[in-house]
Amino acid sequence: MDFADRFVTVADPLAAFEQTYFELGALAVLAASYPDLTAFSLAGWRFQDLQRHVTELLHEYAAVAEGVEYSPPIHVEWGLAMATAANRARTAFRRRGYVAERAPTPIGIQPGSVVVQHVVNELTVHCWDLATMMNRRNFFPDWLPERCQLSWQAFFDTYGRPAHNFDPEQPAPPDATPTTRLAAYLGRKIPDLPVVLIRPGETPEVRNLLYQKLGRVPRSRSPF
Repeated sequence: MDFADRFVTVADPLAAFEQTYFELGALAVLAASYPDLTAFSLAGWRFQDLQRHVTELLHEYAAVAEGVEYSPPIHVEWGLAMATAANRARTAFRRRGYVAERAPTPIGIQPGSVVVQHVVNELTVHCWDLATMMNRRNFFPDWLPERCQLSWQAFFDTYGRPAHNFDPEQPAPPDATPTTRLAAYLGRKIPDLPVVLIRPGETPEVRNLLYQKLGRVPRSRSPF
């Protein structure tokens, strides 16, 4: 079994990306309701720094999918910049035939499915970061963070666990969500406060209504 077969753990990478795409969009809308995002931080990350990182990640791998040289974005309003980057990546990944197409990537010639899986892996945990900063939870299906963790394990088994990118695995509460367990696996120190709980008034049904408002149905509309 080659690396791609071990690394791509989701049955449909594009469907998995849609999950992270819409969750990121929902979090962006929720963040816009806060008057001062500068108060949010987690493990040394400021909210704006994390938005910038996610924006650059999306542009970088959109460029990989487009077969063009990556050029770092220059923006001031990082919420809008993140939305632009997410839409660019979505368009690039959904190009007909891209998932099976083999092309250069930062780790050599790989099928597009590896690129999409990597972005899914990154966005899943960064959605946890963004949500946790706002004391909210993610509404990912359990299979998504579980599959992402298997994919990260395959990556670490092959390339090692870069100490400059990942702290050692941390303990997770026994009742933690799969996304929180993924965050702990990747080195996040889980706060003592019950951030895995739902804020008053926020339920999966409310989030589903927000998704619909953002355009999750039909999927062709943008959440940003």
